Amino acid sequence: MVLEANSDVITSLRRFYERLIENTDFPLRTACREDVLSFATQLDDMIYDSKMQITRAKVLVRITEDRKTLVVQPFLNYLFSASPPTNFMLICF
Repeated sequence: MVLEANSDVITSLRRFYERLIENTDFPLRTACREDVLSFATQLDDMIYDSKMQITRAKVLVRITEDRKTLVVQPFLNYLFSASPPTNFMLICF
């Protein structure tokens, strides 16, 4: 899923910038430390939001599958029964 890939990329970016300020060969290590940490916090928020969207999408897929079953089941019952139910309404899409 694209959202999961995006979350992985953002996580990778966060790790890169955290390692950058830990690297002793990086000349702006101390000068940029607060900015990098602030950026890492923003990335954490983006990761959290992305994971929430992934969870919501999975729930939506499950709900849609359940609703599809609710719609299709009476139609299948009608097809395989001798007489249609009294309250059955055929909906054409």
